[in-house]
Amino acid sequence: YVRRFIPKERKIETVSAKELDQINHWINARPIKTLNWQSPRKVFQQFAVFG
Repeated sequence: YVRRFIPKERKIETVSAKELDQINHWINARPIKTLNWQSPRKVFQQFAVFG
């Protein structure tokens, strides 16, 4: 899924840790329809608290 944010011409090895962190944050912070428009991060936090 991360590859979606990195052009095919670019080698994965050239992507910095900072760039990967930014992509990871964006993926986990955006609302998703199947999660009732909540972010994956928020849903995970709810399950972690209420187990």
